[in-house]
Amino acid sequence: MLYVGIGLALLALVAGAFVMRWYRRRRPAQEPLSAVCQQHIELFHGGQLDDVELDATKKKFAQWLHDDEIDRIEASLVPGLSYVVRVRALAELGTDQACRILERQLGRIIIDDAVEQSWYWIDVAHCLHMLAHEESLPALLDRLTEVDDFPLVHFYAAEIVAFHGFSSYLADFPDRYGEAAIRAVNRTLEGLRCGISAQIVAETRLGEMIESIWDQHHKQVHPLLVRLFSEVLRHQRRAAQYSIDLSEEHFEQEAYEMQVSHMATLEDDLITYLAQAKQLLPKRTDRTTPEALRDWLEALQELRADAGVTLVRLLRDNPNLPLSEQAIITLGWSKAPQAAAFLRETAARTLPASQKQSSWWPWANKQHSHQAPVTAAALIALRNHPSEESEQLILAGARSADLLIRSSAISSLGWWEPVRRKAVQMYLQDARYDSDGDVRHAARAALARLGERQALQWFRQGLASENRQIVMESIQAIADEGITLLWPELDLLVDEEEPDLASCAREALEQMQEELERG
Repeated sequence: MLYVGIGLALLALVAGAFVMRWYRRRRPAQEPLSAVCQQHIELFHGGQLDDVELDATKKKFAQWLHDDEIDRIEASLVPGLSYVVRVRALAELGTDQACRILERQLGRIIIDDAVEQSWYWIDVAHCLHMLAHEESLPALLDRLTEVDDFPLVHFYAAEIVAFHGFSSYLADFPDRYGEAAIRAVNRTLEGLRCGISAQIVAETRLGEMIESIWDQHHKQVHPLLVRLFSEVLRHQRRAAQYSIDLSEEHFEQEAYEMQVSHMATLEDDLITYLAQAKQLLPKRTDRTTPEALRDWLEALQELRADAGVTLVRLLRDNPNLPLSEQAIITLGWSKAPQAAAFLRETAARTLPASQKQSSWWPWANKQHSHQAPVTAAALIALRNHPSEESEQLILAGARSADLLIRSSAISSLGWWEPVRRKAVQMYLQDARYDSDGDVRHAARAALARLGERQALQWFRQGLASENRQIVMESIQAIADEGITLLWPELDLLVDEEEPDLASCAREALEQMQEELERG
């Protein structure tokens, strides 16, 4: 059986329903899961690998290793349902050469499907962890450094953190492997909100790790530390419920609570640290390297920090700035007048001067399609800058022929009381019948935020569905879209007998509560 028998609460303890919820939040609803994804979800539900295929593969690989035919083994590691069997066979053979073959898989991208590729990396990470092959940690950390946000990264990170010698890399921060180790801790802690069992905290002594990170590095104001310490505070809000979830295993519950106590002693210090970082990071953003810019922008978004003056200057001086879309979205949290002005200027650059023009502008789409991501980012950021000018630009985007712009504009309505309510409702009613499913969903969510009964009822029907997956998708959609008028309905689901649904509802309410508190 995959992921079972190693004594650690890693992927074996992740409920398949949570994995499905993770997919649905990041993949179009109409896109079916691949056979490999379905295979792994079945394995999480207690499915087993084919013993006959596994034994045959081991015998074949053992012979090839003996004959030094490494190329034949590596050539056989191709995408498909047999990949997990073949890497597991290498793990059970356990030779140094087998470990090196597994390590090299971490540097390969063997399929374009990002989610399926993530499964292959997780399979390899699990096998190396199963072998306790500590020498593989640098290769595992390299993969995390190169791509920190690939699908299912939390589960990959949990495998890394569970290595016995992992914590020694934390002392090297902010060197390459030290940074990667901090990323791994952060992603693992985030994973508790994606379905990883809280038992991982106890098994890996995560609380002690975080205490050690604080003791060694708290004098540095660094974006990776900002993200980690913010996640620690999120975890502490949920710690009581995580403990209840472990109540059937008294020893595990006690060990978990011990680790929580280590984090609890840091809470006041972490709050102070983050408050200071919120003031300091914006002033230093323009001095960061292009390679580190993503981390800085994510930290600024995490803090809701006002980096408007710095980012506007950076964007004006560097028209082709990498991650410009993310930088523009970060301007949404700035109160600086030049931030709002820059966003409106950016959005207006590719939108008609007046929304009174024709409903569709194919010429604009053809002429400016390469600028669509930037325009879309500006429209998303404008949802945090309520004004008549912002509303007019968003409505202009809502009629764009470019799907990305149209979807972004529609999703940016309903976050404040409209200046012209009837006009906004008219645009949203039109979008409700759009040919694209994402636009239709965004329109319903915006109307629900504005209190339209029909839209609210649509989400209520999702919560009342007999299909558990539809219920969970509806719960997450309500949280993601900030539909606070349906708070009471989510609150009722917290007492649901089915643990997966109750946990999903609790997490949604926590998410909405945090958004309200952060403004």
